[in-house]
Amino acid sequence: MKGWIIYEKKDAEKNIAFISRLTTELAKYNIEARLVFAGNEQKKETPSFAINRSRDYKIAERLENKGVKVFNESNLTKLSNDKKRMHQFFDGKVPQMKLVEEYPFVLKSVDGHGGHEVFMVGSREEEDKAVLALGTKDYIKQEVCSDLGKDKRVYIVGNKVVSSILREADDFRSNYSLGGKATVCDLDTNELEIVDKILKIINIDYAGIDLIYNNGKPVFNEIEDPVGAKMLYENTDIDIVEIFVKYIIDNL
Repeated sequence: MKGWIIYEKKDAEKNIAFISRLTTELAKYNIEARLVFAGNEQKKETPSFAINRSRDYKIAERLENKGVKVFNESNLTKLSNDKKRMHQFFDGKVPQMKLVEEYPFVLKSVDGHGGHEVFMVGSREEEDKAVLALGTKDYIKQEVCSDLGKDKRVYIVGNKVVSSILREADDFRSNYSLGGKATVCDLDTNELEIVDKILKIINIDYAGIDLIYNNGKPVFNEIEDPVGAKMLYENTDIDIVEIFVKYIIDNL
């Protein structure tokens, strides 16, 4: 059995340790997995399965149409990598910050990740600067939550919670990659309720669910696909790759 680990080339260079862990763990099950760059996959023979870390749902769709099992499925990748689509999909299903036009608001590109292309906007001048910085990219304007610089990343494998980490920062963005502080913690009843509702609506092979806080209450922010593992490895003894690979084997 042979599998693909699909990445954009620029992202693969930053995630070589994660890719190595995947290939090593899959080799324990006598599975040969190799890195394939997005855009080159059509030139190669069809794999037994694929781990799509490219954020491109069309790649997953092409493989699924050939009968290939893809982790994550194309519908999750399509949904989670477009913030406007994701907000519309979960509207009325779980609590979210509203899309607004009045200041202040948080302006985000629909396909940004890692805390990049996110702007706190309080005036027409700031809005014009943010829009100019995004160029032709589509964006959303979202109500500002009251509890800034704080969110919780919930790691999901096989539609089950593996761990959760509270991220806090002085900046309004709490991303670990931007210097946020990470603390392992449990989910309370309200947080679990939101996560459970999401997992009943859509299947997640391996991704993160991010919660933010408004007046002390959890609010769904986004699904992070493909989620990074650095924060888990640096703050816990959980081997998320081992868990993910075991899930893959059980579902092939």
